[in-house]
Amino acid sequence: MSKNEFSSNSDTMSIEVIVDINKTTQGLLKLFFEKFVSPTDMIENLHTLKQEFEAFNIQNFDLKQNILKAAPQIYKKIEREVKYFIPTIMLKSATRNGQNFFLVSLSFIKNAQIIERTIGLITNEDKLPKLLTKVGLTEEQILMINSDQGSNLLKTENLKTEAKNALRIVKEISTNKFPNNDEMKEIFDIIEDLENEDNEKEPEKVEIVDDDFGSYALKFVIHQVMSNYEDKITKIREVATNLMKENFDFLCDVQFSLSNTFLVIKEIKKFKRILQNHNNSELMLTDDIWAFIDEYLLTFKSVDKTIKETTKENLTINEFYIKWQKMQNEIQKIADGEEKLKSNVFEAFKSQEQKFLQNETFLGALVLDPRFKNFNDEQIEKATEELERIYEIAKYSDDDPTNIREEIAKFLNHKTEINADDFKILEFWQNKKNDENFKGLFEVSQVIFGAAILKKNKDFDGFALVYEEIKKCLNDEEINSVLIVKNNLELLDGVKFY
Repeated sequence: MSKNEFSSNSDTMSIEVIVDINKTTQGLLKLFFEKFVSPTDMIENLHTLKQEFEAFNIQNFDLKQNILKAAPQIYKKIEREVKYFIPTIMLKSATRNGQNFFLVSLSFIKNAQIIERTIGLITNEDKLPKLLTKVGLTEEQILMINSDQGSNLLKTENLKTEAKNALRIVKEISTNKFPNNDEMKEIFDIIEDLENEDNEKEPEKVEIVDDDFGSYALKFVIHQVMSNYEDKITKIREVATNLMKENFDFLCDVQFSLSNTFLVIKEIKKFKRILQNHNNSELMLTDDIWAFIDEYLLTFKSVDKTIKETTKENLTINEFYIKWQKMQNEIQKIADGEEKLKSNVFEAFKSQEQKFLQNETFLGALVLDPRFKNFNDEQIEKATEELERIYEIAKYSDDDPTNIREEIAKFLNHKTEINADDFKILEFWQNKKNDENFKGLFEVSQVIFGAAILKKNKDFDGFALVYEEIKKCLNDEEINSVLIVKNNLELLDGVKFY
């Protein structure tokens, strides 16, 4: 039977045939996305991408049409999934030839797990509210917008205004480059301008939280410290660039990573003997720079490890903070060198930590974690106001008598025995779902922990590399359909193609 005959006689097909068609189609789509549409494959096979979408056939299997059939059904699945949640919007940015575009995802807590659902790609902030309607979301269901690895967390009850503000900041923080001094100044100027703008608005409409979470928080602090050593870093980069011209092995290791200072310095150290015995003045480093390299690698080893940890898995704010504290403790144990780099780095991270602890959302998450107990009265009040604000929006009924303040006081005084090494905050609160003592705090926990630090999306990084070429092959609807299906493969089960 041909595909057209299937289509025209779908009403009379047996259930067994329909099930077989759906399972086969789901399997083929998963096979295609898992085996073909990886960043490497897209780069290597870019010239055939359109042909693949038009001609990928296995016994009349039309890949492109089935992707277009699957996407709206996955949107509906996501709509049903988030109907009773208050998700956080997650924006992941990329820039190509001056054009910014953003992968939009939703993060929320479900069954003690951080769930991330991709809902599309946008190039203009005004398109965000319209995109959200595809999954049935209203402004009232969005409390927070989170950008790349949590670099900016914005609380909002005014989605259109805050989407624009969030994207304005994200545009200055591309995932594909590390900002230089001028760009960093511009970023902080933008944040300051936004704060000034919002001070003139009605306070109940919008509140910007000027804090940096996740790997970008780490990178920002590093950048601020390393600006004091700019001459040495510049010289090291110059030698790295020259070495790339001389040595193929070095070229292979860092040709795509010159923006990663740690990697460049780490690789330079491997070539120390070669460089010290080289007659080329363009490859020479002074003894004080070699001493700086040793001090830098020792100081930043823990930082580099923490950056990687914050980008390879989804983390709650709490788990991120624990990694941050562990990193600080490791840095503190290091002996200072001539450059006093360790002391400068440690003080910079302690300063950033104090900013974290002035953030109501951050404090709210920590207060709900029995691993943290040493709060002062001001911090408890800030956290309480934030948790009350969230509960007012999250509660199911206006007649709900729950008193969040009383529950917080009870929780902070409650002695909880935990194994800190094996503690999972989401499971902890899931187990309190039916605890009448903390009924309101359970509901709040399901919202505030959804403002997560999401892992790095390597597929999006690869997709971003070839975005302009893909635009020549596919229109906006087709691109979004590809992303929706590829990034939500687990939702393909149950999608109908007959």
